[in-house]
Amino acid sequence: MTGRAVLRRGSSGVTGMTGLGLFTERGERKSLPFAQRLLWLVISLIVPALAIAAGGLYSAYDAEKSATEEILLQTARTLALHLDRELRKLETSVQVVVQQPLPAAGEQEALRRRVNEQTLLEGVRIALERASGELIFSESETLNALQGSPARQRALHDSLLTGKPVISIHPSPSVDGRVVVIDAPLPGDGPERRIMSVEVNSSVLARFLAGNGFGSSEWNGAAAGPLGDIVARTRNDNLFSEPLAPPALRVRMGQHDEGVINLERAGEATSTAVFSKTPRYGWYFILAYPQHRLEAAFNRSLAWLGALALVAVLGLLHVIYLSRQLLRPVVRLTASAGRLARGDIIPGRRTGVTEFDEVQRALRDASHQLARRNAERDQVEAMLRASEQRLRLAMEASELGAWSFDPETNELTGSDRSRVLMGIPVGRLDLHTLDAALHPKYRKEHFNAIASGIGGREPFIVEICVQWPDSTTHWIEVRGRPVMRASGLPTVVGLVQEITERRTAADRQRMLLRELNHRVKNSLATVQSIALLTRRSTAADQAWEAFEERLVGLAKTHDLLTASDWRGAWLDEALASELKPYQNAAHTRIMTEGPRIRLRPRATLTLCMCFHELATNAAKYGALSTDAGRVQVEWSITPAAGSTPPMLVLTWRESGGPEVTPPTRQGLGSRLLDRGLRRELGGKVEMTYAPTGVACRMELPLDAVTAASLDSAADPV
Repeated sequence: MTGRAVLRRGSSGVTGMTGLGLFTERGERKSLPFAQRLLWLVISLIVPALAIAAGGLYSAYDAEKSATEEILLQTARTLALHLDRELRKLETSVQVVVQQPLPAAGEQEALRRRVNEQTLLEGVRIALERASGELIFSESETLNALQGSPARQRALHDSLLTGKPVISIHPSPSVDGRVVVIDAPLPGDGPERRIMSVEVNSSVLARFLAGNGFGSSEWNGAAAGPLGDIVARTRNDNLFSEPLAPPALRVRMGQHDEGVINLERAGEATSTAVFSKTPRYGWYFILAYPQHRLEAAFNRSLAWLGALALVAVLGLLHVIYLSRQLLRPVVRLTASAGRLARGDIIPGRRTGVTEFDEVQRALRDASHQLARRNAERDQVEAMLRASEQRLRLAMEASELGAWSFDPETNELTGSDRSRVLMGIPVGRLDLHTLDAALHPKYRKEHFNAIASGIGGREPFIVEICVQWPDSTTHWIEVRGRPVMRASGLPTVVGLVQEITERRTAADRQRMLLRELNHRVKNSLATVQSIALLTRRSTAADQAWEAFEERLVGLAKTHDLLTASDWRGAWLDEALASELKPYQNAAHTRIMTEGPRIRLRPRATLTLCMCFHELATNAAKYGALSTDAGRVQVEWSITPAAGSTPPMLVLTWRESGGPEVTPPTRQGLGSRLLDRGLRRELGGKVEMTYAPTGVACRMELPLDAVTAASLDSAADPV
């Protein structure tokens, strides 16, 4: 009925702790000496402290390293933008030189003069050739050596195609390095169009590096082309001494526009390099920082960690010394505890340690109180036994049964009285017998209700239906509440009590209330209908009196039905009650004749209202308005004929009254007769206005108005 969780110690965990000496081979915790436990306590404090210190020191080192790398990366971004701007200046200076046509004579002198006028082009060597490839003049041996190479032809072609200067990087034929060339076309077109080529001296870019603070700094900087060609460096060290950047750095530059990488030499990390790509020309600026400067911070952290470890070892040795000093009082306290277990009086010796002295005094006081509490315990146990006996007698007198459920074992137990109430004659109350005792119609629903109550953590009340061995049905109220235990799930205890009679009384009360509510609603509807018809068909000065008379007649009929618990009325008694105000002392003014018939409640109300209207009309205008007038009421039962069911036929005849004239309009009485007999009871009515007196014939289905017995007449009204 409820679930439970069981925690078990895994075999792998026990094995691991056995290796540490904390558990036995069977998984039980070992008893360790006080000194060893104290040692474990110190170790458990020192090791986390060292781990936290190491983590903090490493975090500081990592933060310093990250900050340095971020500074390098920011610097590389800035210098990459400066390099882009420097290349743009060189390109602009060359564009200024070639933007005007050359004179027909003295081309070399004119170009040289224009180049010398540009400050950024100081010291560069130039060459001039036609678009057809014919060299006009050259001041650079490097340009002469590169003449006709595929890379040079591609650069010249791009310059002619775009009409703008083109910067390209080529291997230097004279030295192991790279040379930067700017090619720019002069005005003109056709094969005679000329192109000026400028060999940018490495000193131009070197001045750029020196101007950004790399002259004496430990940082090493270099400018590289899109493919990793080193075109300028701060100093000739082994890091950027080759024409190309280190392979690992070129791979990283091919994958990212900027980044950080550790460069190695001879298998050891020597520098941390950062690079950033120029946005316009796609060149790279590279910064390198000595690795040993970053390792210095790590070495400082490592030194502090070593100092902390040394302090921890010294503290551990001191703990070992103190544990030996504390061991002697502990031994004395152990002996005192043994004497307490035997019931001996413990003396109050001093141990030399304040806390241990308090424990010693507590043991001494406990030894004195133990005997007194044993006597008190015996007295309380006797009182509990007496209380249990009284409780058992009280439960037997009140016919209550007790039960309990243990979720740890999933076991349900109960007293003999609870077993009898559940309809279990022999055996014991458990989950199986409880399920079998539940009524088959409600078994699943009620078993789930009990399971839900037991599985919850709140008091509960559940009503269940059981079937006894004699096939009788009984209702049982089950009450329960959880009782907390020191460990595990709470135990659920409760009582059971038979409530069959109480439920039967409650069901009957609900039925009576529903019936009363239904009848009150119908009575109010009837009153509303009478009021509406009275207002429409009666003069204003007579309306209230007519309405009051009809309410009095309705009240008499209600009194008649109430006397029989609303199970109907006899027809002759109903007529006598309704016509009594108009009868004389000799009972000869109104004569009734017919078989004794029991009416249903609805038929009683309807017929009484109809006869009330006939009597009222006769008292005002008909036979009952004079002393000589008479009324004859007869009824009979006609048998069934073909499809026509048996009918109750009632006749009202007036005589001896004033001469009758047929009415010119349908009055309230006629409408009440029509509504009551035709609509309510399914019958028909026929009014005859003879000069000698009014006659009314009513035919009603017998089954709709009569009842065979008093009990069968109790239908809704």
